Amino acid sequence: MSLQLQKWLKPVLPLKNKFRVIKTLQFTFTTQITLVIILLFSAGNIVIFRTTSERLIRNTHLRNRDQVTGLVNNINQWKESTVLLMDTLSKQPGIINLDSTQIDATLRQVTRLTPDRVWRVFDREGSLVYTSLDSERTPHQKRLLELRHKDYEGFKKARNGQFSWSVAFLQAGIKTEGCLSADQPILKSASPGGKSDVIGTLSFCLPLEKLGAAVGIAGTDQMRSDETLSDQVTPNSPGATQGPDYLEFHRGDYKGRVTYLIFESGNIVFPTATDSRFVRISIQSPRRLSTTAWGRLNKLVTRRGNFNTFQEINLDGNTLLTFAMTSSAGNSNWIAVNAIDKQTIFDPLNKALF
Repeated sequence: MSLQLQKWLKPVLPLKNKFRVIKTLQFTFTTQITLVIILLFSAGNIVIFRTTSERLIRNTHLRNRDQVTGLVNNINQWKESTVLLMDTLSKQPGIINLDSTQIDATLRQVTRLTPDRVWRVFDREGSLVYTSLDSERTPHQKRLLELRHKDYEGFKKARNGQFSWSVAFLQAGIKTEGCLSADQPILKSASPGGKSDVIGTLSFCLPLEKLGAAVGIAGTDQMRSDETLSDQVTPNSPGATQGPDYLEFHRGDYKGRVTYLIFESGNIVFPTATDSRFVRISIQSPRRLSTTAWGRLNKLVTRRGNFNTFQEINLDGNTLLTFAMTSSAGNSNWIAVNAIDKQTIFDPLNKALF
């Protein structure tokens, strides 16, 4: 029996070895196919990511350029119309006479049409002749306003016969808020055809968070769309569930986007923001601002006069894409800057692929 069993087992043992080899080959072949599929999928994703990334960067650049161009066009028109209005008002007899009753009659219609602005008239020495804000008419508030106004660069330039824009302060109850101040010299000639002398200044103060609404550009820096990827965040739009994603370096936030203006004085103003989150940055002195991340960004953006061109900037280890353009209308040279970080650009793509 044992001899027969051995003879029967001899052909069976090689058969088991063959099955083992076949299984090993099957596993190896399956693994190879799986690895090839994974590699092809990864390579495909890399190709798709690279192609889409290039398109995203290009579209972001073009969109930012178009946005800044439209913003500057709006601002130029607004500045020109404002300068024309201020010049026309300053030549009205009621204002030239520096009589508060006559000034009130002259500006009544204007103040009704511009409820966000505080209108004021000062004489050459800086004494307040007229204000459209009732709370500034008390002796105490009037004195405080006069002392503060005499130090404004805008008032100093207007007293020397030059229209100017500046960042000033507006008292709102117990708070001091920032505002955009426009100062127009009031001229009067001693004799017809004679030399005109500055006898006072006409000015208005517009809260900084109201500037975008006045110009017609409020919230426009938060609009983003693409042919296949979209992330729309527009104020008061149907279905909007989240607030605007702003770059806020002063809060340690380097993610998002923002559009702002650099004034000739060095102050920066955020015309598209619809709230007061940036006001304390705007009212900082240019010297103090230069030591912050905003000041460092301004220096990088404006170096060598790189305007109307796209830039990739490294700020404190964060990559930003920027576009800058000058606004030279309205007796002033402002620089409009749009900045967005790379992570914000690629977030929708990363979510779609990974």
